[in-house]
Amino acid sequence: MSTNNPPNPTRLVVYGAGGHGTVVADAAVLSGHALVGFLDDREQATLAPSEQLLSQNDPRLAGAAFIPAIGDNDARAAVMQKIEQLGGEVVSVVHPTAAISPHATLGHGVYVGPQAVVNAHATVGDGVIINSAAIVEHHCTLGDFAHLAPGAVLGGGATIGDHTLVGLGAKVLPRLQVGARCVVGSGAVVTRSFDHGLLLIGVPAIAQRT
Repeated sequence: MSTNNPPNPTRLVVYGAGGHGTVVADAAVLSGHALVGFLDDREQATLAPSEQLLSQNDPRLAGAAFIPAIGDNDARAAVMQKIEQLGGEVVSVVHPTAAISPHATLGHGVYVGPQAVVNAHATVGDGVIINSAAIVEHHCTLGDFAHLAPGAVLGGGATIGDHTLVGLGAKVLPRLQVGARCVVGSGAVVTRSFDHGLLLIGVPAIAQRT
């Protein structure tokens, strides 16, 4: 298991200067990274301090590592692809109060927020967000660029597909599967497995096409 939290300060650029980016930056500094600043392709969408915003040709980008810090799954995937195509190093950020099993596996560009839990033999794909106080129980699998919102809970052995969002406080019961590109609505409880591309709402969750 590798969290990519450095034993020595790593110069880090947070790609995404919205609300999620500022949260990731806080966690990065607390976990030992040296924050270089923020990049964002959207001039009007920045919430980071203006003095920490970087231009695409800023010399301070040289040699820095990056984390994609955008809540939208598709946009985060596109940014990570852009970074890697340009030869940039993508790292993960784990808040120091998160609990990560030494037997869990994290991909590249993962963010794990404060008080979140990733238990034994869980597998977390690339570019995943495990937000504040979210719980990934033992033997769960999260596909690439999935997003667990604050307080979401996955029971043991649950599987979440690529680019799926599990909303605020939502729950997926043990050993169930939720397909790729789904949205599990806030507070929903998934009590059976579902296919791809669905909006899941309610208790128990029912499916609608997105």
